[in-house]
Amino acid sequence: MIKVYIISNMYPSKDDAYYGVFVKNFYNSMIESPEIEIVSTSFIRGRGKSFLSKLMKYIGFYISIFFKSLFIRYDIVYVHNVSHSILPLYPVLLKRAFTKIKIIINPHGEDMVITHKIDGILLKLSLPFIKRADQIIAPSSYYAGLITSLYQLNSKKIFISPSGGVNLSIFRVLEKQPVNITGMKIGFVSRIDADKGWDILLHALSTLVTIDQFKSLKVSFVGRGTDVNRFLELIDTLNLSAHVEYLGFKSHTQLPEIINTFDVFVFPTKMKESLGLVGLESMACGVPVIASNQGGMSDYVKDGVNGFTFKCGDYFSLSNVLENFFNLSTGEVLDMKKNALETAKVFSSNNVKNNMIANLISIKNK
Repeated sequence: MIKVYIISNMYPSKDDAYYGVFVKNFYNSMIESPEIEIVSTSFIRGRGKSFLSKLMKYIGFYISIFFKSLFIRYDIVYVHNVSHSILPLYPVLLKRAFTKIKIIINPHGEDMVITHKIDGILLKLSLPFIKRADQIIAPSSYYAGLITSLYQLNSKKIFISPSGGVNLSIFRVLEKQPVNITGMKIGFVSRIDADKGWDILLHALSTLVTIDQFKSLKVSFVGRGTDVNRFLELIDTLNLSAHVEYLGFKSHTQLPEIINTFDVFVFPTKMKESLGLVGLESMACGVPVIASNQGGMSDYVKDGVNGFTFKCGDYFSLSNVLENFFNLSTGEVLDMKKNALETAKVFSSNNVKNNMIANLISIKNK
């Protein structure tokens, strides 16, 4: 039995069900395993609603890490979201001199890619700890290559595990959708935040609906975030009210039914996503994916096979790719849907869980 202590500054709450859902997926897969015992956790559940509430969450989080890491017994400390979680763990390096504990860190995206000044400061302080970790878990081959290059890491210490994988018992084809090339529905599921590309999709839609073939085209947006007001304003500015369905926030259990109504899923993010799990969840529902050509989506979106890619940040490129997709024959669309399902199987949560358990056993025994 391997005793594991899990740390993450992101974990879903009742009011913030998407926040760190990949950590919840990991936790659930491990707690169900007879080979693993989760001896303790330190989590921040949900986002703080103000600076003060965020500060209080982090104070409690850091105190929990400091005392639990020193005084509970575990074989492996498993740290998600590196830069915001490592600082109170430095005493563990001293503890490790007298014990056989192993340190695994699992970045998920921006926590090891500097996008804000504070990230740079935290990463600089965290780097000695990162270098001395026994293993680094990367969500995709793309992200593994990125952080190996950025931090001159030993590639032998990197293990690829796609963020808990896709639960195929939840994300699945619920019923066969008729293939209607002239009336397809586009889907978007993400935060309505800067750099998530919602504006790129709206501009591409604005271009397409001027073509007679696509006058009935609709896009369903699922999600909420800091840019919702800007999002709604742009819909009005582009005169797209008749073409956009905004569904707001939906729980993780509600998503499969919604995704099953999509004919194609668009992932227009401008960010260097470490994986993009929602794309795989869409494929598990038999929905092809059109994604921007950067980030971890390159691990699973294959042009002309299970979807397409377009030039990141370029709505003309996206509109052209969408037009090409809509002009596929019925047989080509069905083949793409079938290939999407096959891709999702490779990334199933069961496969990911079994590979991770074997990896943890290997790490413990080194």
